[in-house]
Amino acid sequence: NASTGVLTALTGSPFDTTVSNPIAYATDETGRLFMANYANNQLRVFTTSFGIPTAVTNSPFTSGLTSAVHGVLHPRGFYMVADRDGNRVGVYQIANSGAATTLTAVSGSPFASGGTFTDALALNHDGTFLFAANGNSRNLTTFEVFSTGSLTSLSVQPSDTLGSTGRITGLAYMPPMITPPAGGLLYVLNDDTAGNKIFGFAVNETNGKLTLISGFPIATGGNGSGSPVSERVVVDRLNGRLYAINDVSNTVSAFTINPTTGSLTAMVFSPITLGAGNWYTISVHPSGSPLVVGDGAVRQFASFNITATGATAAVGSPFTTGVVGPYSATFSQDGSYVYTGDGLGTAFAGFNVNASTGVLTALDGV
Repeated sequence: NASTGVLTALTGSPFDTTVSNPIAYATDETGRLFMANYANNQLRVFTTSFGIPTAVTNSPFTSGLTSAVHGVLHPRGFYMVADRDGNRVGVYQIANSGAATTLTAVSGSPFASGGTFTDALALNHDGTFLFAANGNSRNLTTFEVFSTGSLTSLSVQPSDTLGSTGRITGLAYMPPMITPPAGGLLYVLNDDTAGNKIFGFAVNETNGKLTLISGFPIATGGNGSGSPVSERVVVDRLNGRLYAINDVSNTVSAFTINPTTGSLTAMVFSPITLGAGNWYTISVHPSGSPLVVGDGAVRQFASFNITATGATAAVGSPFTTGVVGPYSATFSQDGSYVYTGDGLGTAFAGFNVNASTGVLTALDGV
């Protein structure tokens, strides 16, 4: 300030929401960033310019949820959020654009899941069906999604369908990969101290029915912690790969997906060694590389350059996330940026992504 001489730091990462636990990240093709504040009954929307977020005019918005933990964007303009302790799913209509963006709960929201500890969501390829993982009852709920955004429960698996011990900590949908298109594939991680397991289901894209694929569940080869998190499994849709965190083993198991049968085959470099930490979230670049894994203990991102034959740590990895402990993360749609949020504090972090090297650089102010 030339008249007063006062110097004010430029806004940069981390970005403070002023309210605790910003998680449940999702981004759209215009660069908007959506998130929820766990246990604070709030949703937030940001526009971004060169990755730097700016809250839209009317943000925050009321969620009506008890404990928002995981979010996805529906292709017809809805933000859908898992309410872990409420055992529900909130659905919000996205209206307007840019700074005028608003979120409004659709009629009937939130919708009961019929399970316990609803902690992860996945949509099928055209948004006809929404799948919700119930972490403690270890089962899946299938919803039909209507044009208004309202949900109707089509089925709830019996409790312990996904194992008698452990907790579900991730859910990932793989769209049909062959022509003519077969059904998609749905994978679920049972996070268990006695040994992690992946369940694979074939999705009937007409009625949403899930059928366990022959040979599943399979062991990841590592042990989990059963922590109350939602993003420990991810699929690389472009290259047909799946990655799962083994928290206690401090590894990531990597698999190729058979597009015809849905079976998983361990990649030659699996498992990927992470080092000691509390590994809460995993996300993959739209191109398939880098793969980033968030550590909430040391507060850092591990970044790996992925090829068909190797996983190599990026130069400088792991990258500090400052005061932010990664609990939830997402890439921008174009892969230029990655954002991660804190399960404990009020801030979230953003990074520039160099897709060719895997190097992450904290966003500066503008």
